[in-house]
Amino acid sequence: MSSLLENYTLIPLPPSVQSYRHLRAFTGLSPRTNQQTSLALANSFFTCHIIYAPPNPPTPSTNPPSSPTPPEIVGMTRVFGDAGWYFVLADVCVLPAHQRRGLGELMVRRCLREIEQRAPPGAYVTVGADPPGRRLYERVGFRETAPETVGMAMILGAEGGTE
Repeated sequence: MSSLLENYTLIPLPPSVQSYRHLRAFTGLSPRTNQQTSLALANSFFTCHIIYAPPNPPTPSTNPPSSPTPPEIVGMTRVFGDAGWYFVLADVCVLPAHQRRGLGELMVRRCLREIEQRAPPGAYVTVGADPPGRRLYERVGFRETAPETVGMAMILGAEGGTE
């Protein structure tokens, strides 16, 4: 990775259920249960996350070295779909303190590369772009489909039927 991303590592595996729920909570995404999270991660086509390992400050030679600060999961995203032609990019998020460093774009590009490598040609990839993410998705090649198609949603079994 570039020096801009020093101390960050992209891991091409899902985060833990606890980390996934933590990231959703602290990045403004709607909460999900442990069951929803476990199923979502297990049934994803591809999932990745980014860890940050802060640099350890130098210690004077007379002091024993301090134990390193454990890495922190600071971002994630995943792709789900039928693995043939239809894919959905979802859960793209980065903790606020680590935003504006290109981490979201790095993860999205990694997901798109995974689709290109594993899916047959002609894969159709969609994403629900909220206002903060629109520029990112446009930068990597997504285009708005309205008015030809408009995203629609419903939540089944939830009180009120909508989110």
